[in-house]
Amino acid sequence: MNKISGFVVLAVLGGSMVAVALYYLRSSIRELFSGRYYREGQAKRISRLRLSKMLTKKNIDIKNYLYNQSAADILEHIRNCKHCRSIDQCDDYLDNMDDNIDDNIDAPFCPNNDSILKIKNQQENLVKSN
Repeated sequence: MNKISGFVVLAVLGGSMVAVALYYLRSSIRELFSGRYYREGQAKRISRLRLSKMLTKKNIDIKNYLYNQSAADILEHIRNCKHCRSIDQCDDYLDNMDDNIDDNIDAPFCPNNDSILKIKNQQENLVKSN
């Protein structure tokens, strides 16, 4: 009888450990997918704004931008772009600027200019270090 009760206790403990492990695995996978869907949603929001063109003009990889910038920073950039008062200057900058000109040229009218230049430098340093 003693061997059977010991086996039952081990089975219950083992089963509970498996249940906890499966719970954490399921939670991790759910978080992974929810983060992915969140970033895809952010990508769609950015693509509707001039922010997408500005990032592209500055040779910033948008996928890298979405995964390496904090959600708060991305939301701030979106908000700044939506409420920008320099739309005409931005359109001129994005549409009429020669593509061969250095992409580090400032866009002082842009409320995201400092952040974008900082992100560009981070990405360049990341590429150099690899």
